[in-house]
Amino acid sequence: MANLLIVDDELGMRQFLTHLFQREGHIVRVAENGHAALEQIRQLAPDLIVCDIRMPDMSGVDLLREVRALLPDVEVVMMTAFANVDTAREAFLLGAYDFVQKPFDNDLLKETVARALKKISLIKEKEALLEENKALIQGQRTRGRLGNIIGRSERMRAPVASNTAFAIAAGIAHAIGSPAPHCGVPGRSISAISTFGAWV
Repeated sequence: MANLLIVDDELGMRQFLTHLFQREGHIVRVAENGHAALEQIRQLAPDLIVCDIRMPDMSGVDLLREVRALLPDVEVVMMTAFANVDTAREAFLLGAYDFVQKPFDNDLLKETVARALKKISLIKEKEALLEENKALIQGQRTRGRLGNIIGRSERMRAPVASNTAFAIAAGIAHAIGSPAPHCGVPGRSISAISTFGAWV
């Protein structure tokens, strides 16, 4: 299901296209001219615009130009009963997805819109995968940095904790008048470690 905006100055065409695409399961909004279309676009961005070329206040090509400034990635399907090579070329240069000749075949128009929506879907999937990969890489880098910090901290804390324990034991032995406990290294007593704070 997609959000479509139909832009055509003919009421009958707007009604027909609304019915056609609602039957396909899409949400359809309509505008009778370019200015009304721009107002709707500013309120809620459509997924795709189906727009007539020849309209009284603003041509479809002029609307396409305005749309590109507002929504660079939206797809636009142009319709016209007056084929013109120069107009079609300009529309394509401005990024129109396709150009449909009136009167059009209903199935052809639905197929054109379906292809445009498929393109949008593939682009969104690609962007989502890129964001997911970016997040995974960032998470791995963060875990790596934390691991390095923890590793360094443990190496730094280990001897400090050991010396502190020996120093406490030596202090207790001294208080009760007992010989200072031996550190386990020949010729080294904890009293010496406690006194000098390091192996001497």
